[in-house]
Amino acid sequence: MEIIRLTPKEQRGLVVVITGNGKGKTTTALGITVRAYGHNLRTSIIQFMKGDIYAGEWDGVKKMNCQVELVSTGKGFCGIQGNPYPYKQHRKNAPSGRVTQRCR
Repeated sequence: MEIIRLTPKEQRGLVVVITGNGKGKTTTALGITVRAYGHNLRTSIIQFMKGDIYAGEWDGVKKMNCQVELVSTGKGFCGIQGNPYPYKQHRKNAPSGRVTQRCR
C-alpha cells in the first residue's frame, strides 16, 4: 500500500490555544507538536503556569532530540499546591516568558 502525503497549496502558520481545568492540556500540546514536527514544521509550546515548577516534558522533549521550543512563564500553579504568590503576581508574570528548552 502506498502512503500519499498531502501538500498544502499555501503553507501558513497556526496558533493553537489550549485551555481548561484539569489534566490534558500539555499532553494535547505535545501530541500536536509531534505531529507538526513529523511534517517538518517549526513548533513552540508556551506554558503560562509552570514557570517555577519542574515538569517532565522538558526532559522528554530534550531526549527526543528535535527542534521543539518550550517556553515557561508564570509563577507556578495559581492558588493550589501551596503556591504562595497572590493572583496579581501571577497575572504580572504571565507575559514575561523565558525559553527553558531549545532542543536542536
